[in-house]
Amino acid sequence: MAEACVDRLASALGKLAGRQLQSGHRADEAGRTRLLVSRPDTFKSLLDAAFDPIRNYSGGSLQVCLKLASAMAELSQLAQGEEQRRALLDQAEMIGRMTQALPEPSDRRQLDAACQVAIRALSPASLAAEQGRSR
Repeated sequence: MAEACVDRLASALGKLAGRQLQSGHRADEAGRTRLLVSRPDTFKSLLDAAFDPIRNYSGGSLQVCLKLASAMAELSQLAQGEEQRRALLDQAEMIGRMTQALPEPSDRRQLDAACQVAIRALSPASLAAEQGRSR
């Protein structure tokens, strides 16, 4: 159940990654500001709202932690810009620290390896290499 939830959230965030999120200003048809949102949504705020609770309550579940790590690696391919990559990297690193909650050494190694895939994909060196290939 939690794994399916992670898949759906990752899919939604993947769609948002390629979009410009709205600013804190909401205007009418004439372009006049009608509403100011004090804290507009950012990719990071949506990512954290989606995955923090799952990560916090999944400490003992290797399967859920692996699904979270996999989601960060998949989202790394869709991230637009440094802000989104940094938000995903922060999540991947937090998931990596969940290895301490797993009692079995083999489970800890497996989760660590999955997190390292995401971390490498999101690292600044990976971004530079990607940019070099696209030129």
